Amino acid sequence: MIVSYIPEFLGVVLFHIQHSHNPSYRKSKHDGFNKLDASVHGSYCHAVPFWLKWFTMGIEFHSFHHFDTAIPGYQLQYFYEKTHEESKKKDELLKYEVKNTSKTFDSRLSEVDVIDYHDIWNCMFNMVYDEVAGRYITW
Repeated sequence: MIVSYIPEFLGVVLFHIQHSHNPSYRKSKHDGFNKLDASVHGSYCHAVPFWLKWFTMGIEFHSFHHFDTAIPGYQLQYFYEKTHEESKKKDELLKYEVKNTSKTFDSRLSEVDVIDYHDIWNCMFNMVYDEVAGRYITW
């Protein structure tokens, strides 16, 4: 029984830190929601120990998941690394072919913030979104 609680807890932690980090991007369609801005400014890449990457299937590269949910989890890290590599060469749309699937990315996806273990610990306590301040706060 305890064996099942550990992965469940880690899954909740990974989900929580991806969706409650400051600064956040919260806009509706009426306020000018933009899919690329939401991917770049509303989600993050975060540090995960090597041994845990086998279980997370690349979800630590969450911005690419938000940009295109059709990307398989095991390819998120590939697109993250490729976008960073290609964005240094040119500033335009980046197109990749993987397993007969063509994907086009904006080079701004390389601007996604990477949060470390200290930031992960701090955002674990972000529970409520303050609409006036435009950020998550603790109790």
